[in-house]
Amino acid sequence: MRGQLLAFEACGDPTEPARCASSRPDFVIAFFVEENMRVLASIPHILAAPLAVAPVMVFSLAAFAFSESDRAESRAVIERQIDAFRRDDGGAAFAFASPELQTLFQSPERFMSMVRDGYQPVYRPKAYSFSGVTESDAGLTETLAIEDAQGEAWTAVYTLEKQPDGSWKITSCHLVKAGVST
Repeated sequence: MRGQLLAFEACGDPTEPARCASSRPDFVIAFFVEENMRVLASIPHILAAPLAVAPVMVFSLAAFAFSESDRAESRAVIERQIDAFRRDDGGAAFAFASPELQTLFQSPERFMSMVRDGYQPVYRPKAYSFSGVTESDAGLTETLAIEDAQGEAWTAVYTLEKQPDGSWKITSCHLVKAGVST
């Protein structure tokens, strides 16, 4: 059980999973189990201290509160990166990538090579439009509808994180040909 995440639903007697499946849990308690450790969870004992859980629940809700300015800035980052791709400006495009991606690719040239080889719809879109945004504790996820140079439809799903300096950086882009499930 090394590195296994266990989740327990607070929906009644934990020894009767059928009761949990038929009712909506009020919350989920998760434990990360290391090798040779056993987690014994007694839901009634945990529920006896609701005030200890309340600050965590409030903090979790606050983590998802991104402003309209955040949404606009994240969208602008994607637009500026696509514009940099269209101009073959590797330095500018690379600057919008997260520090982790910059470390992974090491240079604007390697980054641009990867984009040219594997992300043609983003590299040279004929047209694109933003079709949705969602929030997570890690940041924002922007979805784009893209038409590539050949007129084929794609969906690009970008994840972005707000950096300590307040800027937004792209952490990933996942492309899916429209109408094809993954």
